[in-house]
Amino acid sequence: MKTAAAANGFEIASSKLALEKSKNPAIRAFAQHMITDHTRIGEAFVAALGKANTGITPAPGLTPDLDKIMSDLSAKSGAAFDAAYVAAQTQGHMDAVGLFGGYAKGGSNAVMREFAIETLPTIKMHLTMCYELATSKAASR
Repeated sequence: MKTAAAANGFEIASSKLALEKSKNPAIRAFAQHMITDHTRIGEAFVAALGKANTGITPAPGLTPDLDKIMSDLSAKSGAAFDAAYVAAQTQGHMDAVGLFGGYAKGGSNAVMREFAIETLPTIKMHLTMCYELATSKAASR
């Protein structure tokens, strides 16, 4: 559950960075979509945690691995940034599909399992958007 919170925070933070650094309209539109959806997902996650009585409070901030990716993204600009951002979003959403899919099938907490089931279609849609963005060559402009 802590991994999900950090990953969600990364989606928002890296997308805010994309709005600052990218001039590509397709990247910027995608980033804004990620901020909107992942803000909503984060709020629903916190609400589900409270309802589930897990005793877990998501730690603020990112994991060391996600911090490194953010640092790497911050150091890039132009087309190199766009390509790295799309690659990071693709990997992050692939990981999230695995995480949420696994919990949706066999999670031990019924409330959190329902949250995973409800959230999984959105994450899968995001992954499809990542693939479309990567293959459209928008990330390399």
